[in-house]
Amino acid sequence: MSLRKILNFNKYTVLIFAGLSLLLSFQNCGKFNLHKPLESTTFASTANVNMQLRAPTEYSWNRRYIFLIDMSYSMVSGPCPFDVNVSNSTHGFTTPYKDYDPNFPNDMINFNDARARVSDCSVDLNLSNGQMRLDYSHPYDSSYLPDHKTFKGNDFAGNRFKIFRSWLAQMRNSNNSEFLERTQILLIPAGGGIAYSRLLENYPLKDLKFVTLVDPKLDDSLSYLEKIHQDTANQALIPAGERFSQYDPDLESLKMGTTSLVYAYDKIFSITDIEMEKLAKEGALTHSSFKLFSFGDTRTTPLQAQLDKSLSYFPTCADCLSSLETGWGKKQDNEIETVDLKLSLIQGLTKYYGSGFFDVDFFNLQSLQSKEPVEYLANTGSQILTGTEYPENEKNVISFLDKRSSERKASSRIYTLNSDTPPYRLANNSSGVTTFKVTHVFILNSNFKVDNNGHGLLDSDGDGLPDIMESQYGLKPEKARTNDLCLDVLVTEPAYRERCESLYKAGLCDPRLDSDGDGLNECEELTIGTDPYDFDTDGDGIPDSIEVLYGFNPLVDDSKSDSNGDGVTNSINLGKGLNPVVLPSQVLPEEQITILLNFIEQQKTFSEVLGVVKSDIFKLDLQNFPLKLSTLSPLQVSKSYLLRPGSKGFNTSSQIAPEHQLIRPIATAATNNLIGLVRVIDPDEPQRVYWEMFDLKIDAKSNFKIQNIDLSQFSQLKVIDRVRPVK
Repeated sequence: MSLRKILNFNKYTVLIFAGLSLLLSFQNCGKFNLHKPLESTTFASTANVNMQLRAPTEYSWNRRYIFLIDMSYSMVSGPCPFDVNVSNSTHGFTTPYKDYDPNFPNDMINFNDARARVSDCSVDLNLSNGQMRLDYSHPYDSSYLPDHKTFKGNDFAGNRFKIFRSWLAQMRNSNNSEFLERTQILLIPAGGGIAYSRLLENYPLKDLKFVTLVDPKLDDSLSYLEKIHQDTANQALIPAGERFSQYDPDLESLKMGTTSLVYAYDKIFSITDIEMEKLAKEGALTHSSFKLFSFGDTRTTPLQAQLDKSLSYFPTCADCLSSLETGWGKKQDNEIETVDLKLSLIQGLTKYYGSGFFDVDFFNLQSLQSKEPVEYLANTGSQILTGTEYPENEKNVISFLDKRSSERKASSRIYTLNSDTPPYRLANNSSGVTTFKVTHVFILNSNFKVDNNGHGLLDSDGDGLPDIMESQYGLKPEKARTNDLCLDVLVTEPAYRERCESLYKAGLCDPRLDSDGDGLNECEELTIGTDPYDFDTDGDGIPDSIEVLYGFNPLVDDSKSDSNGDGVTNSINLGKGLNPVVLPSQVLPEEQITILLNFIEQQKTFSEVLGVVKSDIFKLDLQNFPLKLSTLSPLQVSKSYLLRPGSKGFNTSSQIAPEHQLIRPIATAATNNLIGLVRVIDPDEPQRVYWEMFDLKIDAKSNFKIQNIDLSQFSQLKVIDRVRPVK
């Protein structure tokens, strides 16, 4: 009989989730009642006892926030009619016109082009998005050349700075000392070309590193960027002719430059790498998160088409390309594939170190999306002139990066901003109260399994394969991994066995490593296709190892599935200790786990680490817990078999304690393992998942004593549960 027939574990079966799905606060009190079941098991009734669950504070969270601020000219000004990124420019005259290279404003051959007089057109705040016009009311000279006007840029108001200031104030006003002590900021501008180089010359944080929330250089750097933005915006409002007559030689040093993410991404990679290595050596990377807030629009410049167009007017100029690249930056810095490669290297650092979290939020400053085609309005009647931008300009870099991030299973989201209001709170850190919610509860017997026919069977080594089946396959019922590589429940399937052994022989996996702490080693994760760096690969709230041990599919979100067609979700089955295909009606009541959870009241408690903690009190009533006696000699939990993380060898401080391993062999022939697992989130930071575990050895031969259970002894697991945002 194959594994698929025993536990129905295969990729075609839609399987599911968890013990109990709840929305209850953690740090809760619970009344844990154990009632005597029917005669097939020996489990004594007990008295009611109030128990206190602890908040997840054993591993304090380190936060590293990276704010990437786009400092390109498109933040303050729309494109000008004569820019090289406009393919069909118009000017309002019948005089022959050709596109003009903005980097050569002293060439007077093309007299119609405003770039012959001044470096930019001006912004008209009355123009709608995507509109441009020719202003004859204030001609520059006797030729009555009009001033060129364009609409304001994607963030003329500087909302990106205001949002950062709001978040910074929110963080600094925190009453949570742990948050203040463990949060650091990296503020880095993005840009390209000579204007960006000049910007960095006097940037207060030009050494670019993470700083504390109270570091004065953080405020100095923000004020510096705001001043450059405001100075550039003020200059953009001055009509082109007036600006030329009042030409300030320092104007170019104030003006913002082109868009390029490559330089900033390179810096973010190196700084994040150093910080992750430091945290890994301290054994703190597992509970450390890095988040990139990228403020910008959807475009990058220069593009290859723009460079080619400019150079076509000067085919014999040997130094022109060098001049263009000095002014704009190199075109390869804005090739979309290069930008994505740089981002992927940053996101891959968590895999390199085998721990930590890295999320990206793209803030799209596109409340001012330009039209296609662009409208050019003349104030000499109803004349409307049109020009079309290069299609390459419309490449949505943010959407591309977000899509690629999803393909490599990296966490990213896109927000469109049209105001100075932050789209969300960074954390519940200003109220002085931290709230934890319990989302899932599991109370399971790791040594008792029910097969597809509804028969309760002994699983002495807790590997998911009942003893009777181990004997049939020539495996050892007292050893979870007979081949020292992969769980016996996996190797009964020939394809899995061969894959596991091949991966190990090829040196592609290390059976000693469990980087995410989910109970599956690296060889097992790669064999079945789960993520070695994610406690719950499919995000359905069930640890990967629990899914494997109970016949669920760890690659499918099982939270809404009903595999046996009985009208209730598979989560109910796991709550009863059953696999997803067996019908509870076909299983004896005494061989099913029975749990009741009832809310009592809300309360506030105090934590030395977090301060005031908001919680709900509930009653946890375990009414039935089936047991089986073993005929085997005493077994031992796998010593320090599973370690984390691995890539740079920082294993000493990351060893998984034996009492935190989810694969639980019986300690003596007369005992079974009760495992309690609780999944907890902070509603204000739901991407951070905490897991608490309780392990109890129950004597299956005598009446159970309630004093052996103390729910306050739930301890926090050091795991990596990557919650990916819903797109």
